[in-house]
Amino acid sequence: MYQDIITTITSSDDALRHRTEDELLSGRTQEELLRIAEGLEFFRKQTDNLYHRVRACLFIHAIYRYYLIDRKDVRKEGYIPYPGIRASLSREYDDAIERFRAAMMAQGCSEALLSALAESYYNLAFKYLV
Repeated sequence: MYQDIITTITSSDDALRHRTEDELLSGRTQEELLRIAEGLEFFRKQTDNLYHRVRACLFIHAIYRYYLIDRKDVRKEGYIPYPGIRASLSREYDDAIERFRAAMMAQGCSEALLSALAESYYNLAFKYLV
């Protein structure tokens, strides 16, 4: 399921590499999007290629920020763990992501957690580049 996005990230073929997030993510269920984000997170941690890590972060950011957050089955309110906020403010985005993901596993999806995760992945992408 997430292999299409990994192919988009890693392909040397322009037709594949230039596919849009909408082409790859629109119409997916919440469960599918969460599985895709999980697969991309695994890929991000395993790859040594900086370009691949940045694109994986930005796809995950898009999933959380644009494709999951407005769904009816996502709670409007939720608890964001303070240690994750502290890690994010200290630019320790990997730590923040782990804490926010653990909270999401424990309490399910909420707009608050999805927003925190999206922001952390977005910031991590730029941290890789600096």
